[in-house]
Amino acid sequence: MKDELQQKATELSRDLAEGTRSVVRTTWRIVKWAIVLALVAGGLTGWFVYTANYSEGSRSGRLIKISKKGVIFKTWEGQLDVGGISGGGPTGEITSLWEFTVPANETGVLEKLDRHSGKKVKIYYAEKYFQLFWRGDTKYFASRVEALE
Repeated sequence: MKDELQQKATELSRDLAEGTRSVVRTTWRIVKWAIVLALVAGGLTGWFVYTANYSEGSRSGRLIKISKKGVIFKTWEGQLDVGGISGGGPTGEITSLWEFTVPANETGVLEKLDRHSGKKVKIYYAEKYFQLFWRGDTKYFASRVEALE
């Protein structure tokens, strides 16, 4: 009887150890797949945020300035006076400034902006979903410029 109980205890112990190993293996498989899926989802989200446009359009006004800014990440930033409304204040007009970024690879846009500083221009832009500090100070990226005067 004692041998029989000892044999059943050994079998139960073996079954328990095998079941535990099976649970651990299954858990690790699930964890590995969860990590892979999280990395893929994160990569796709990052790619989307970096490349997708929220909107595209154009704005017209007088080009106030274009300058290279930044301590570590140098970016070209500009300001466009898009006009405003006449007011009763000392200047007589309330202006609205629109800030934009020129991507580093858009050298033609930079040259045109530099040539037309202080003049009326039309800037075509793409608005990104998020402003990322290494890409510029704004979500608006100039892609083309036309002189209006």
